[in-house]
Amino acid sequence: GREYHAKGSILYPPHFRTTTMGSCLKYLSEAETEKDAPLSEYERAVYYGRPLFALMAKENKLDENLNEVLIRMLLVDRGTPGDWVKSRRAWISLLSTRVQMGQTTAELASDLVAKSYAIFCGYYTESRAVLLGHLPDPVCARLAMCLMDDDFASSNNVKGESKKWWTGKLREIFSTGIVSPEKGNFGEVVVALYMLFCGDMLRKRINVENSLQGNQLYRQFSVSLDAWLQLMMTGGKAIEGEIEECAISVGFIQVCRNSLRSCRDSWKSLA
Repeated sequence: GREYHAKGSILYPPHFRTTTMGSCLKYLSEAETEKDAPLSEYERAVYYGRPLFALMAKENKLDENLNEVLIRMLLVDRGTPGDWVKSRRAWISLLSTRVQMGQTTAELASDLVAKSYAIFCGYYTESRAVLLGHLPDPVCARLAMCLMDDDFASSNNVKGESKKWWTGKLREIFSTGIVSPEKGNFGEVVVALYMLFCGDMLRKRINVENSLQGNQLYRQFSVSLDAWLQLMMTGGKAIEGEIEECAISVGFIQVCRNSLRSCRDSWKSLA
């Protein structure tokens, strides 16, 4: 067998050329012509993500199955979905959906890959550590974002938690050593999550201003760049009054590490 080079110094085709990003974009144009109202940013983004969800959206089956997707993300039984708040596996699954966490044990990685939506990216023989990843996926990222809002509750009674609660759980995860950042410093993970939280606060404001509820929450990803920068610079202090119009917006809801193991041609769909 071939020796696996964890740092990607040798690329073995066809695996490093494989990508599903944008593979279902042909269905996006169909959806735009079939629907009377313009698609939301979330509805458009679905066709850039996981093909399974794109096909479900094409057949108008995605929304009715979101509770099943959420249960799988939380790694809990359908009868007791509220148990996720006590499960470190659920915390790691949701946090790593939004920001790349690093390495973890083979046992936990196996659960996250086999029973949830994590993707196996690498294995270090000496330390027996596993590198996980979550590729861009607006469906899972949006659900994780919803559960990082303590005012959110799904139709199957899965309730969200505050950002302060999530910050504490992130600290607990790293302090126990269940997950270790790839660079040995969890500072970049904390900063990335802070940037995401600031964007979430502005997206929540959009929800309130438009009286959105239930499954309509967090379907607009883009927020004012000026307001986002202002929020980050003030330590996440809520902006009072009306937010001024800004010609530039920012709409990222995940932070994904790319190890550059993909062929450059595979990124054409993003152009």
